[in-house]
Amino acid sequence: MNPLYAALIPPQGRCIDIGASLGSKTAAMLDAGAGFVLAVEPMPETAEALRRYFSYERRVQVLQVAIGPRRGTAELHVCSASPTLCTLSRHFRQSSRFARHQYVWDRTIRVQQVNISQLLGSGLWDFVKVDVEGYEYEILSGLRRNVGCLCFEYHEEFLDRAELCLAKLYRVGFRQFAFTRAEQQRLASDWQNAGDTYKCLRRRQPAADESWGYWGDVYARP
Repeated sequence: MNPLYAALIPPQGRCIDIGASLGSKTAAMLDAGAGFVLAVEPMPETAEALRRYFSYERRVQVLQVAIGPRRGTAELHVCSASPTLCTLSRHFRQSSRFARHQYVWDRTIRVQQVNISQLLGSGLWDFVKVDVEGYEYEILSGLRRNVGCLCFEYHEEFLDRAELCLAKLYRVGFRQFAFTRAEQQRLASDWQNAGDTYKCLRRRQPAADESWGYWGDVYARP
């Protein structure tokens, strides 16, 4: 069990996994005691794989859609060599650590897109995870209210965008922030304000398993 998820997701909590990919974080939410997980994944083949994998699990609903700043359609860029790196972000394709290591996004598909506020609706959500390969700020820009806890992925090469995400979350009512390193399942910082969190991210050094640059998740709560 992911101890961080277990600490942040209340028993029978309602969760959203934006950028569900192959479902590892969806499964972790279930293991932590979530009562319902909405797994959001725009890639058709991946969304279908999620439906098959969680077909036994009544607590999971798979929604095949992209999340972005507005409702409509969007162009999803697919890396055939590593389909989990599909992205809506131009700067991720051009300037990320994966682009520097010769990954190529060689095809595109049109996908349906909705705004995160439309996704949240008027329901109560305990935990929302956003991991979308460089498109985090575009998603969070449409947020109009806070939830129990929210996390988004940050990247060393795009810390300016992490700062924008922190500022946006502060504006909608989040007040405490902390972060993890890579896939570690524990916080690497204390809970603190947005400004101090950003300063810590700026000072952070790559770990031994981050030879391509450091990354992780920022967690936010009201």
